[in-house]
Amino acid sequence: MLKVAREPIPETAKRGKIKWFDTDLNYGFVMPSEFGQRDVFLHRSAVKDSHVMFERLVRDQDVYYVEEMDRNTHRISVSRIWLIGGGE
Repeated sequence: MLKVAREPIPETAKRGKIKWFDTDLNYGFVMPSEFGQRDVFLHRSAVKDSHVMFERLVRDQDVYYVEEMDRNTHRISVSRIWLIGGGE
């Protein structure tokens, strides 16, 4: 497990950057670091840790995130997210 911030991050977590996040709409997108991957939907509910404050979800903020498939829409979305570096 990787250790960033206050809790262990799963080895399966991916790295990316916040593309944008709208605190009024409660959603945004993460841009994966891996070339050729599609942006991943990020809903407020993925922010489960109190140290990840919504105002820190700004463009180009480095993050680790875990994806999951939505059972209803069959689309990939972020299920957990952790800030890297200056966002802590």
